[in-house]
Amino acid sequence: MIFRKNRVKRTLPRKIGNGIIGFFVSIFFLLVVVFAFSQTSTFRNMLRDKIIEISDNSLNGKLNIGQVEGTLITHLLLKDISLEYNSDTLFFAKRIEFALNPFYILAKRIKVTKLFISEANFALLETKENSWNIDNLIKPDTSTTFNEIDSSIVEESKKGDFPFLIEVSDFAFQNISLKIKKNKFLTSHRKYEIVNFDDLEVENFNLKLDLLADLNKN
Repeated sequence: MIFRKNRVKRTLPRKIGNGIIGFFVSIFFLLVVVFAFSQTSTFRNMLRDKIIEISDNSLNGKLNIGQVEGTLITHLLLKDISLEYNSDTLFFAKRIEFALNPFYILAKRIKVTKLFISEANFALLETKENSWNIDNLIKPDTSTTFNEIDSSIVEESKKGDFPFLIEVSDFAFQNISLKIKKNKFLTSHRKYEIVNFDDLEVENFNLKLDLLADLNKN
C-alpha cells in the first residue's frame, strides 16, 4: 500500500509572507557577495582603472594612481596619486583617504568620518604672460558639461532647500606644499611680511579640523 503525504495548502497571506522573507534574504545575500567582492584585489584594480578612464575622458592631462585599497562605499584609500600635464606634475599626493558612514543618510546627514591628504604638492604657475600651467587641462566638451551641472545645481537650490547636513569629523592635511606664482616670480624665494598671492609658496602645511555645514543657513 502506498501512503501519500497530505500536502498543506498554503494560504495567500502565507505565500506573500514567504515571498517577502525570500526577497530580503536574497537582497542580504547579494549585499554580502558584493561586499566580499569589493574586498578583493580584482575589484580594487577595476575601480582604479575606472577612475583613470573617467579622468582620461575629462582631462587633457594624465592621472596616475599607484594603488587603491578599501571599499568604494565606506572607506577608500588612494596611494601615490599624480596629475601630469604638458610634461609637468601639477599635483602629487602620497596618500588620500576617504571614509563615509552611509547609515547617516537616514538621519539626513552626509557623514564623512575621515578625509585625509598626506604629503601632497600642488603647483599653479604662470608659465608666460597670461598663460598658466593648468590652461586647457579640462577638455572643452567636459567643461561645458561641468557648467551645465553647476547651472542645474543652482536651479535646484533655488527650488528647494538642500535636505542634508554635511558633517566631517576628521579632516586633515599633513605635510602639504603649495605654490602659486606669476611668471616674474617663478625663480623667486622671497619672504614677505604680508601674504603675496602673486608669489605664494607654502611648505609643510598641516591642518586638522571638524566641520559641520548647513548649506540652507550658509
